[in-house]
Amino acid sequence: MERLIEGTKIKKWQIISLICMLSILFMIGGYVFYRTETDIIRKSKYEEIKAIAELKIEQILNWRAERLSEAEFFANDGDIKKLLLDKRNISENQKIFEENLLSIKRTMDIRT
Repeated sequence: MERLIEGTKIKKWQIISLICMLSILFMIGGYVFYRTETDIIRKSKYEEIKAIAELKIEQILNWRAERLSEAEFFANDGDIKKLLLDKRNISENQKIFEENLLSIKRTMDIRT
C-alpha cells in the first residue's frame, strides 16, 4: 500500500516503524520520568524520617538528663534519705514524703 503525499511515496512499513520509534521514545521518557520522581520522593521521605529521628534523639536525651537530675537530687537530699530509710513510722514518713514531692512538683511545674 503506497500513497502519494505531496509527491513522495510513503510505504506502510515506514509508517509502522515511525510509530514504533515514537512509542519506544515515549516509553523511555516515561521510565526516566518515573525513576526521577521515585528518587525525589525517596530523598524527601528520608529527610522527613531523619528529622523525626533527630527530634526523638533530642527528646530522649532531655528526658534522660531530667531523670538523672532527679535521681541526683533525691540521692543528695538528706531529709528524703532519712524518710526512706526510717522503718519505724512508715505511714507518717510516707505522708511527709508525698508532701515533699508535691512541693517539688509545684516548684518545678511538672505536669502529670
